[in-house]
Amino acid sequence: MEKPKVFCEVEFLNKYSKARPIANFENSSKDDTWKSYWNFISASAIQLNISIEEFKNLADKEEIYKHIWKSVARGRSEISFTTSETEKNQTLENHIVNNKSSCGTMYLVDKKCDTCNKISEDYGVWIINSEQLYLDQNQNMFKMVTEPIKKSDRTLSPWNFMKPLKHPCNSLAILDNYLMKSNQSINDSLIPLLNYLLPSRLRIPFHLSIFTLKEFREIGTGHKRVDFNNRITKLKNELEKIRPNLNFKISFFEIKPGKEHDRSLITNYLLVESGSGFDLYKNQKTTHKTSVKSYFPATANFIANNRMKDFVNVKESLKKTFKQAVSNEYMKNYWGVKDNRLLE
Repeated sequence: MEKPKVFCEVEFLNKYSKARPIANFENSSKDDTWKSYWNFISASAIQLNISIEEFKNLADKEEIYKHIWKSVARGRSEISFTTSETEKNQTLENHIVNNKSSCGTMYLVDKKCDTCNKISEDYGVWIINSEQLYLDQNQNMFKMVTEPIKKSDRTLSPWNFMKPLKHPCNSLAILDNYLMKSNQSINDSLIPLLNYLLPSRLRIPFHLSIFTLKEFREIGTGHKRVDFNNRITKLKNELEKIRPNLNFKISFFEIKPGKEHDRSLITNYLLVESGSGFDLYKNQKTTHKTSVKSYFPATANFIANNRMKDFVNVKESLKKTFKQAVSNEYMKNYWGVKDNRLLE
């Protein structure tokens, strides 16, 4: 099973290993967070910014490197090294720009906070600085948010339970059969949901892909085929209202009835599963009884084994549809701009 990808500077590990709080009642929360970081680091595919020879020297002297080596030997984690001086000397920003897998990579670094925050905001990647281990946002990545939804509940703030899940991201994909069935679904359900998840700005385009049915049976109309070009225009107009500083590349992919039953949303780092889909609100009232489960698979410390399994399964299923989609004079099953770094 695919492991979470982590780029980690040894300077981060050195400070992290020395920053463990003394285990007592007052520090119990911080100690739990410190352990959560270790559970995450020790079960990931780590790229270090040093050579294998430098790592072996550290493993002879420092406990944390000995434990990483043991974790690799047991098959729990993987490790790779930086071999060339060019790679070692490149800036963090260049590493992100030049790394095709940076989309879902977590970055653990020892750099100035302002530098990290700016790069994270520019490229939508999660960067954790050694001085920011205990920020609320960074602690939230270890938690699960489970929200029971009752039918016909009135709410002035749809999806407000998603607020703790705001995180750096640059791409998003949604699988939901019925999310595009009407403009009202966009207004009442999709836009409020995206408003909690989208970044304020990026230096790169934000990629948004929706996988959904194109044909619906509506009362009094028989079968109705949705005009996805109109839906894309509608969605772009609404997104410009809530994120005027984001440049979007939007694509819709048609799925066939009965092919997909899951209702999932993924970003670079997040997985959201909704039993009744994401078309949950209409006129500020809930339309279904269901449960919405959200968590960050790479860092979730409540899943002992295969914590990436569900995330990878959703991504691979969407990636297959994404790659096979065509638009020509003989067949058309996608609309918009076929770009999504999450699925490429």
